[in-house]
Amino acid sequence: MPIKPKILPSRDIIQSTHDQNNLEYHVSSVDLFLNLLLTSDNARAEIYDVINKKYSISEGKFILLMSLYGECELTTHELAMRMAVTSATVSVMVKRMLDDPNPLISVSINEKDTRSRLIKLSPRAYQILEEIIPLHIKNINSYIEPLNLEERELLLSLLKN
Repeated sequence: MPIKPKILPSRDIIQSTHDQNNLEYHVSSVDLFLNLLLTSDNARAEIYDVINKKYSISEGKFILLMSLYGECELTTHELAMRMAVTSATVSVMVKRMLDDPNPLISVSINEKDTRSRLIKLSPRAYQILEEIIPLHIKNINSYIEPLNLEERELLLSLLKN
């Protein structure tokens, strides 16, 4: 997935809007926030593009697989909560993933509540994730590597507050 260039409003435009509307904010706040979003979007797209190209696993599928990783099985609702999406979104994703000739998940009826299904990773999914996770961590680290430890800790504390 090639990164689509996004054009942010210039600081002059932000300043002009600020001045014309007599708004109470610092122009640098808006500029910083927009640049944080753009940087995050670009980094995320690049990181997940590597997984998609090498393994044909989209960002959404990877998040679903990682949500199941280390768990025995989860209901659609539990999976939706972990992924911060709706149960309907998970249901559609699961259906599509099960349509694959070699599905990375399996589904069974929940014996505690027969109205719900339990979703778990296939053995193949575990193998693929064991290969992807170190690569994924390496790719994430490549974005942070230019910062020294002190800068990383400072940035982290600023972002958490």
